[in-house]
Amino acid sequence: MADSSIDVVGSGQMLPVALDAEVRDLASQPGSKSPVKVSLDSGKGSLAVDGQFALTPLAFDGNLKMVDFSLPPLLGYIDAPGVGLLRSGTARAELKV
Repeated sequence: MADSSIDVVGSGQMLPVALDAEVRDLASQPGSKSPVKVSLDSGKGSLAVDGQFALTPLAFDGNLKMVDFSLPPLLGYIDAPGVGLLRSGTARAELKV
């Protein structure tokens, strides 16, 4: 899937997000691994997943990267005490999973 767009619904507003996804050689045989790539971009930051995915047993081995993800628009979709106190900020992360 390339050049797609989704709307994340929550907090009374929609957040448009660009979506690209690729999964190859998907198989349900135990131990089979499939390459997977997923990227999300809100225009105020991006999230990317790149690695190997297995259905049986369910597993993922790869990387998760978050770049300059603007927190206030994201947190507007979370109903938790104190979330509204954050007025600005960005998150960055690079994780090996």
